[in-house]
Amino acid sequence: MEQKDSYHYYCTGLGHFERGEFESALENFLRSSELDPHFKTSERTAHALRKLGRPDEANHFLEQAYRLNPKNDKIGTEYAGVMLRQGQTSPAKEILKEIICRNPSYGPGWKLAAELGKKTELSDIIDKVMEKFGLEMIPEPGRKLIAELIRKSEFADSIDEVRMKSGSGKIPKYGQKPSLEPIPKFSFVESSESV
Repeated sequence: MEQKDSYHYYCTGLGHFERGEFESALENFLRSSELDPHFKTSERTAHALRKLGRPDEANHFLEQAYRLNPKNDKIGTEYAGVMLRQGQTSPAKEILKEIICRNPSYGPGWKLAAELGKKTELSDIIDKVMEKFGLEMIPEPGRKLIAELIRKSEFADSIDEVRMKSGSGKIPKYGQKPSLEPIPKFSFVESSESV
């Protein structure tokens, strides 16, 4: 019966949240969590707290949501974003590495990886994804962001050299076969044509 009551409070909280009644939403989400802790309820509790201007408490519930379901890419990315904003780049990087390696087409993960790439070096994440999937298997958002990361990173100095060695220097579109020319490691270059 507790699980049914928990779901009732969760749904009631959603209704309040949608109407902008964040205090009532929070009360219902907390009741739901007391009866049956669930990652979605913790996530919604975090969102209600954020709307109420209580970011520290919100971050606690977001961490709880991640701990309850670390394989949820959306929550993992949101939690990694919080950690990144708090200056905890190493744990954020590890969470993103897991997300991107598990789901290389997850655009929000790549977007946060690009933000993280501005603050730290991401070559090991890119290396692991490339080892597991190869560039030709990474869908558009990932290829674009890899190209952007590389263009802005320490590898930017070698872009001209890579273009010369690889012929066109373009990243193949998803589903296309890559050039047979050997390309040095980390030779991703942003294509001049729109992708």
